[in-house]
Amino acid sequence: MPIRIIVDSTADLRPEIAARVDVVPLSVFFGEQEYISGVTITSRQFYEKLVQSPTLPSTSQATPYAFNEAFEEAVEAGDTVVAIILSSG
Repeated sequence: MPIRIIVDSTADLRPEIAARVDVVPLSVFFGEQEYISGVTITSRQFYEKLVQSPTLPSTSQATPYAFNEAFEEAVEAGDTVVAIILSSG
């Protein structure tokens, strides 16, 4: 039985490692503008905006729906899941 690793985008993995796991993205906000980490904003763009923005960014955890989708896909494929995610605690 294969093992599938699921992480959230706080793991900030190098592309060659991220390609081998499932990454569930977080939301990043610069003011009212929302970006999806690794989807609509790259790490490089994030750091560029961090320097340019007058306000610090905030983040929002990945939605339960997004995690559910990742877990369901793994289970349907018959994989065992190991999830490594960041908590606020």
